[in-house]
Amino acid sequence: MNMLAQTLGMRFIEMTPGRFLMGSPPDEIGREADEQQHEVMLTRSFWIADAPVTVAQYRVKDPSHKCPPLFGIALDDDRYPCTWISIEEAKAYCDWLSAQDTEWTYELPTEAEWEYAARAGTAGRFFWGDTEADASRFANTFDRSAMKALGNLPKDGFDVDDGFVGPSPIRSFQPNRYGLYDVIGNAWQYCRNVAYKYPATSVTDPLGPPTGTLYCVRGGDWLSIPFFARLANRTFMRAGERSETVGFRVIARPRAQLPADPIDPAPPSWVDIRGLFTDIDVAHMKAASANWKPPLELDSYESVKHYSMKVYSSVRDDRMPLPPVDKWNTFQKDLLRRWIYARHPY
Repeated sequence: MNMLAQTLGMRFIEMTPGRFLMGSPPDEIGREADEQQHEVMLTRSFWIADAPVTVAQYRVKDPSHKCPPLFGIALDDDRYPCTWISIEEAKAYCDWLSAQDTEWTYELPTEAEWEYAARAGTAGRFFWGDTEADASRFANTFDRSAMKALGNLPKDGFDVDDGFVGPSPIRSFQPNRYGLYDVIGNAWQYCRNVAYKYPATSVTDPLGPPTGTLYCVRGGDWLSIPFFARLANRTFMRAGERSETVGFRVIARPRAQLPADPIDPAPPSWVDIRGLFTDIDVAHMKAASANWKPPLELDSYESVKHYSMKVYSSVRDDRMPLPPVDKWNTFQKDLLRRWIYARHPY
């Protein structure tokens, strides 16, 4: 790597070509409809940073960068993952690194590259297996101390103590089998490709559609409950948006390895957030909002965003029950918030 990357304290680990199952099996706890499991073949090596870009590393490029506190917790420690940046700013940081290196180029990982490196040859909910009780060794998530300190949030986090109420310095926990730290928890991580619906068949070097405004972020953050901390979980951010809990890690490739990437044929449409809900869910939301003016259009992001608080309060107060008399549980309410904001749920 170039001298700048080494000076910044970045460490890179080579990921060699290989096959893996992306997404989640039908019986995985917390599985969502956008996690269709399918085989992926990656044909090109890449070198991935062993940890997210930190506040200190990002400020070398942008000394004025600040991340506002969240729930009264400071997020600006130099050792923390850098957050409160947009997908465009994350890509610009990669371009800045590339411009100073004659041998390597830097970019964000694709979703497939991120999950391949994050899984490290495993197939469970988490890279350490399926046991939530082991989370405190490997990830900074929404644990007992955070649930106690942030008493206004739901109490459905990990029943462990990981030592941090808020974010933690990178590399504070054990890495996955490939040597990557903070794969799960601490801060969500951007992927460079536009969000898309997973195929049901095997694919090679998937990149998704060439254009779009909705991007996936992966890995969870320090506020993530087990549902969001799963390796297969996909959460969304729109171009230009920032979040206090979304950051990024970079990958690198030798410039000699850089023929143009093939672009996958665009699917009929990029991922539809409404697709996360069943037809019954949608039918009852439409019925409950039938008298709203203008009408609520569930296929329109702008329409749902316009009505976001009204929709969410209706669900929160159980005025949009599922048939026949079932109330929406916390999981379904959080899922609706994901859909409303097209971003992570906090």
